[in-house]
Order: sequence, then structure tokens, then C-alpha cells
Amino acid sequence: MVLGTLLASWDPSDYCLITQKDWIRERQGQTVHQPLPAQTFYLRPSRQIERCLEWKATWLNGFNPYQAWLLSSRVDQLERIIDRERCDRLVACTGDVWSIPEAMIVAERQNIPFFIYVFDYYAQQWAQTQYATVAQQMEATAFPNAAGIFVTNDRMAEIYRPLNPNVTVLHNPTAIDRPPHVPEPVGHDVTITYTGHIYEAHYDAFQRLVAAVTRLNRRWRDHTITIVLATPQNAVRLRQNGIYGDCVEVRGYLSHDQALTLQSCSDILILPLAFSSPYPDLIDTSMPGKTGEYLASGVPVLVHAPATSAVTRYVQENVCGMVVDTPDTDALGDAIRHLIDDVPDRCRYSANARACARRDFDVTTIRKTFRSVIEHL
Repeated sequence: MVLGTLLASWDPSDYCLITQKDWIRERQGQTVHQPLPAQTFYLRPSRQIERCLEWKATWLNGFNPYQAWLLSSRVDQLERIIDRERCDRLVACTGDVWSIPEAMIVAERQNIPFFIYVFDYYAQQWAQTQYATVAQQMEATAFPNAAGIFVTNDRMAEIYRPLNPNVTVLHNPTAIDRPPHVPEPVGHDVTITYTGHIYEAHYDAFQRLVAAVTRLNRRWRDHTITIVLATPQNAVRLRQNGIYGDCVEVRGYLSHDQALTLQSCSDILILPLAFSSPYPDLIDTSMPGKTGEYLASGVPVLVHAPATSAVTRYVQENVCGMVVDTPDTDALGDAIRHLIDDVPDRCRYSANARACARRDFDVTTIRKTFRSVIEHL
């Protein structure tokens, strides 16, 4: 979706897309982005077949014959496409473990520069899979040889600059053209909203949110608070992970435009990350893609995430929202009550958030920066 936003203003004759998967549609056929008009090529085997082969090779440790065959096959396919389309730049994204090594090999053979776009901490993203060794080796080998590295936040830049000084921070872009929410005094019915996926990287933060709101609703008669979750995860799965209660309303999947509308109509927007999860390094480097949207909305933002996470650091440094960076249910409840009662602080956070969105997340500025780095090597 980020690349779709960045490339939407490009002439489709200036680039092509190479992928294993149709990213225009996610699970259950939900449209997540309009298709780009450029020519798209698909590498084989398909992601579904590759997953089947991966399962059959799970008993092999390290870089095994199956992985060697797969890498060789994809390198050959990619090189034919690059040669035929006369590409003179190559951008590889971290969503697929093989994109980085195959881009490095093909770029070296074709004598063209390649760039790495890091959406998640590459080595840690694959640390608990059979690809851990490959990812570690590639991070040490490919990243120093890239012409440039794009990252989504300053914490990620701190990690990769020792490997390669040519790191550019591109926060996930968002359009800053919506009328801002005016943070007026909150009425009796209060809505705390989250839009997006919910999984292991969120669970304990959401459990505390539910507990905090449940306590407030029992003790506090001035307001009734509802947590609205617009997420593809179903209510049964959420309940199994302790995210349920009278204060929770699960809306299900919303289109991007519907999610933006819901955000703007809310009283508080919540950005939660787990304090205990299988992915502590990924959480430390996480700046959720929705951050720019939340800030641009002008709705007061509440971050409940570890102090070391990128989103916590950003919001604290820019005073563009309220932060609870300890796993403390009472502190979270106090923060919610403060955001509801203190209109001057709501206005201050809202104004600072809009300013941050314009400065750091504006899609027009980020598109220009991305293109400038790619073209002016």
C-alpha cells in the first residue's frame, strides 16, 4: 500500500512492478488499494506453492538445497525481466525474505544500483523462522552494498546507518487534506477507536485498555466509554486473546475511506503495542502505518506502548499525543480520563499532531523525497 501511494503520481511507463503475490487484494478478497497502471510481473512459484514447499523443507536447518534452488530460480526470472524492460534502478522491499538477496545479485550482474525499502526490521522479522540464517547473512551482506536504504522511522535509521550511511527516513505517507477534527469538550458518550489488524504485537496492550475502560465505566457516571475496533480479526479470535467486554464494539473490516471517516468521528485514537510479545525487537522499531493518519485527523492520540518503541519516542518528543509507556492499567485509565476532561491539552495535542503530520507524513513531500533519492544517485 505504501509503494502504491508513492508511485501513484509516476508515469506508468517509468517503472514496472515485480511480485509473487497480488497485493491489491488481501484476505477474503478485500480491496486495499487501487491497482497501479504500470506493467506487473509475477515471479514463480506462486506464494501459495512456495509455502507448501517451505513446509516440506522445515526439517532442514540453515541455507538448504530447497532455498538455494528457490533463490536461483527467482534470480533468473528477475534478471530476465530487468534485462527485457531495461530497468536502470531496482528497489527491493523487506516483506519477502528473498527480495533482498535476489535484488543484490541481479543488480550486481546488471551493474545497476539497488535500494532497500525496510518496512520491518529485516533480520528480526524472520528470526523465528527457517529463514533466520538467510536473513542475518543478507542483512550483513546486502545492506552495506545497497545504493540507499529507506526506513519508516528514526529508530530504524539508528539501526541501519552503521551498515550503510545512505539511509533516508520516509514516514508512511498520508494525505493532509482532510478537515481537522475540532477537539471540543467531550459529551457523555465517548469513543476510543482503533483501525487495523490486531495480533500478538498488540494483545496485552488491548487487554489493559479493556480493563481500564471497564473500571472507568463502573466508577465514573459522567461518561460511558466504548472501544471501537475496526479490524479484520473476528470477535471470536479477539475473545480468545482477552479482548472483549461490554465496552468493546467490533466493527470488522472497513475500507480505507471508511476507516478515515471513523477516525475523524472519534474522541480518542489509540495506538497500542504489546509489552510482552514474541517480537520485542519489531515492536521497538515499529511506527504503525496508521500513525500519520491518526495525527492528520486532529483527534487526540493515546499511545500505549513500551518506552523504547519508535512510536512512543516520536509522540513524546513531539508532544503530539499522550503516552502511557508502562504496563499499568491504572495509569492508562488516568490518561484516558485526562484526555476526556482536559480540553486545553486535547487542543494542544491536536495542534501539534497536525503540525507533525504536515512536516513528516505529507504524501506530496515524501513522494518528492523518494523520487529524488532514486533518480539522483
